[in-house]
Amino acid sequence: MSSPDLHEAPFAALDLSSDSEHSTPQSDSEALSRRERKAQFRLNKHRTDAYAAFLRSENLQSTAHLFDPRPRKTLCIINLGLGAAGCATSSRLEQVFSAFAGFERVVLKHNKPFSFARFRSGDEAKVAYDAVHEKPCDVFGGKLLFIEYLTHVQFARLADHEPQSSQVLDESRGLFYVPDFITKSEEQMIMQSIRDDEERELRMRGIQNDAQSDKWFRIQDRFVKHYGHSFDYHTKHVGDASLAASLELPAWIRPYIERIRSAVPSHTCQPDQLTIQRYPPGSGIAFHADSHTAFTDTLVIVSLGTPVQMDFRKPGADCFT
Repeated sequence: MSSPDLHEAPFAALDLSSDSEHSTPQSDSEALSRRERKAQFRLNKHRTDAYAAFLRSENLQSTAHLFDPRPRKTLCIINLGLGAAGCATSSRLEQVFSAFAGFERVVLKHNKPFSFARFRSGDEAKVAYDAVHEKPCDVFGGKLLFIEYLTHVQFARLADHEPQSSQVLDESRGLFYVPDFITKSEEQMIMQSIRDDEERELRMRGIQNDAQSDKWFRIQDRFVKHYGHSFDYHTKHVGDASLAASLELPAWIRPYIERIRSAVPSHTCQPDQLTIQRYPPGSGIAFHADSHTAFTDTLVIVSLGTPVQMDFRKPGADCFT
């Protein structure tokens, strides 16, 4: 049980003709070096992935008639959203665009993989577009940003649009989605219980002068804590018992175990492990596969706090579910 807890171009043929005056000029793609072709391949892949995520988020089949080819005062950053949907924050986005004349503000939406930057005029927005579009952005660790122009009507549509929820999740074999599994007040109670446990551990750490009393561990950009059994992220198996906050599940999770059984009839086993994943603001959830080597067939995830868009795909598949 888990809790709080997305053909390289062939080599150009060589022209061995000695008559340079009558040789056929090379095309741009033929003149590219191997390194340049690889860079172009990566750019195309990043572009394809970015626009595919954008279309999924809005339940659209194409971007036809959505973006404007002419410079407009509103820029849409296709692949940079709030929180886990792109690791963006208002302050970090402002770092990118505030250096350009005419910048007014940024706009972000919860649970969306895109964001907006507004300028006084289309000409001023174009300067930022030319400097940022399809180029590595230092503020976001070298991430390539893809940008489009929006009219005020298109901006209003995207900023206010709430697509109808997809039923694909319900049709995926072995995957169950239960919206509103807990109430807002229950969510707050659980998060407060997590904070209370943390304060208790910190007090014990001060009393015992023992650094091991703090059971939060940093894994990449997030913090994790285990109950029942620890999990070793190197071996992908059960870890040392001393790394668990407790060998028992916390009392505050027990009322929800029976509710899980009711919501997911196939879940009949008694959970004996709980992992809390804490994602600081701006951190993202990379694509990964939850390991089943240490657990049985059922993993339960309860999302708390900030909304997050989650993409699921079958191993080895190009399509998303």
